[in-house]
Amino acid sequence: MELSMGRHIKVTMRKTEWCSHNLSSSAMYAMVRIAVEEFDDSVRDDVTFMDLLLREENVVVLPGRAFGLEGGSGRHAFRVVFCAPMDVLSEAAGRIESFCRRHRG
Repeated sequence: MELSMGRHIKVTMRKTEWCSHNLSSSAMYAMVRIAVEEFDDSVRDDVTFMDLLLREENVVVLPGRAFGLEGGSGRHAFRVVFCAPMDVLSEAAGRIESFCRRHRG
């Protein structure tokens, strides 16, 4: 099998220093921490990140606050789920990376 989606997310996020992941090898999802201080002023928290990502890249993620992460110091995050086919997930990971690079502060 090709590179697993979990590993693809790890590789992508390693190249994107303003996001970091918490990924279990057996999970169907990852929580990705967002360093909002590294983004431009349009990304204020996990909800604005999610909203802009959907509008600009047509990629849906869930804000961390939906899972009890209420923001604050280092607590902004989003959840990404690996239920789509590998080619779709690979495209989504590339779009997330492009979004992060475009909004770098």
